[in-house]
Amino acid sequence: RLFDVEWSRGSTRLVTASGDGTARLFDVETAAELGAFAFHRGTVKAVAVRPGSGGDVFASCGRDGALALWDARVASRASASVAPYGERLSLAASSKPVAVVERAHEDDH
Repeated sequence: RLFDVEWSRGSTRLVTASGDGTARLFDVETAAELGAFAFHRGTVKAVAVRPGSGGDVFASCGRDGALALWDARVASRASASVAPYGERLSLAASSKPVAVVERAHEDDH
């Protein structure tokens, strides 16, 4: 299930948010998937592409309340995980966002 799509202005790339817990980067000119980015524990609800990045830099937010920042050029590393008020949190070794804000949103329902 697809929840959000964002085009990268001035490029042929788009980023999707999906129910399988991934954000995916595509080149629409070649119909190629350039990468699947998995961090969220559940549905990815929205994505936003950084203007001028050609689709390489984008954010995803999930139903888990986390916000992840991705850079497709360095997708194999994880560098930071920060909760509100600066509390540092750990990342699993397989996680690949360049930065994460846990509990960026919490659903009390």
